[in-house]
Amino acid sequence: MRTEAAQFLGIDPRTLAKAIDAGQVPAIMIGQFVWVPTSWLRDQLR
Repeated sequence: MRTEAAQFLGIDPRTLAKAIDAGQVPAIMIGQFVWVPTSWLRDQLR
């Protein structure tokens, strides 16, 4: 979920939401939930 992804990246959830809206972060919306692919998160830490 978006909150957990933001915490994992060490950024504010609102910052992540803006990046998702701008298309800078891949995300999958399922109902009211926003999922960021784990593979993308891992790549960001490399």
